[in-house]
Amino acid sequence: MNTPEGGGPGPIRINPARQLMRDLIAKSGMMGETPYGLGKKLEAADQKVSQRIIQEWLKQDVTSGMFVSIHPNTPKVRYLSREKGKQMGATDDATGTDG
Repeated sequence: MNTPEGGGPGPIRINPARQLMRDLIAKSGMMGETPYGLGKKLEAADQKVSQRIIQEWLKQDVTSGMFVSIHPNTPKVRYLSREKGKQMGATDDATGTDG
């Protein structure tokens, strides 16, 4: 079975750009990362990814509980690790947002 992350049967390999995005968010501190900022940092690391793909990955990672979003659905949206998000007051609901 092919998956977006893997190349077919066998171990699933994560896209290197997605892993870098996750690492950037994990290391971001209490301010988190914006989708635009992530795109610029990925591009600087020779990992050019469209904003549409970045948004899709972020949505999946928030849904899975890996990250939380602060100020969702606004131009100020930021993504943080789950632990840092809890410190910032984000809830543990399905979207990981603070409302």
